[in-house]
Amino acid sequence: MEKYEYLAEHVLEIMQLSDSERIETLFTDRWIGYKKAHSIVNKTFLSFIFNGLFSC
Repeated sequence: MEKYEYLAEHVLEIMQLSDSERIETLFTDRWIGYKKAHSIVNKTFLSFIFNGLFSC
């Protein structure tokens, strides 16, 4: 796939799937390992606790 040579290898593999298989990959769980993402998740979780929206 010379047209997409700038994409990562795992993305190129997905590009070769059928339309329905590519759409299915959109709904798979993924690990988010970025600092900003962690801070957003933590902030959201803490807001649930402090606002009484989460009960233990």
